[in-house]
Amino acid sequence: MTEGFEEFDDVLQDEFGENADDNLELEAQELKVKEKISFIDFFLKNKTLIYAVIFYAAGLFAGAYIYLKCQNDVLDSLISTENSEFVELLLNKLCAYLAISIFTVLLGICLIGFSLVNIMPLLIGVQTGLKIACFYVNYNIKGVGYALIMVAPYVSFFTTVIIYAAISSYKLSKSIWAAAIKHQDLEEGRNYKYYIKKFMLCILLSALAALINSAAITALGGIISI
Repeated sequence: MTEGFEEFDDVLQDEFGENADDNLELEAQELKVKEKISFIDFFLKNKTLIYAVIFYAAGLFAGAYIYLKCQNDVLDSLISTENSEFVELLLNKLCAYLAISIFTVLLGICLIGFSLVNIMPLLIGVQTGLKIACFYVNYNIKGVGYALIMVAPYVSFFTTVIIYAAISSYKLSKSIWAAAIKHQDLEEGRNYKYYIKKFMLCILLSALAALINSAAITALGGIISI
């Protein structure tokens, strides 16, 4: 009798043990599918931001590569800010930053603007890469520290502003495209006041970035210069 119960118990353990293993495999497969779906959902919801960051990073590498391979007096003169008074420097920075901001905003009301918004993060990345490479070439390893002081603060701030503007412009332009080409309802266009506020905020923050950059260069220009 005891041997019979033991055999029966072994059969039950084998059967349920196999089922348990199968269940574990199914749960693992379901978990992988959920993780894959979650990643896809995250990408689709944030693809504009992800693309902007990728274009900015590509610009950084491109700018650094261009400077290292094509270093000359003309390129140095374009990057250099030596002997510039604060007011003159501020006006130059304001013109440049506001032009970039306004252009990014105007892409939002352009039919094909959504396909061009990532040009701005790319250009900012190129300019930043040129400056960082210039610091590194002129000051060696100290140049990395100088770049963190002179370039990183305002660039990170300004780039965030432009990417924020680019995302808003993408959504509005995409809505205009859908309404014009696919004859869909212009949902985003109804929130024009909301977009005007966002774009005005971006322009104001761009002016603030120009002020921060000009102040930093003026304050530290006597110690660190390119």
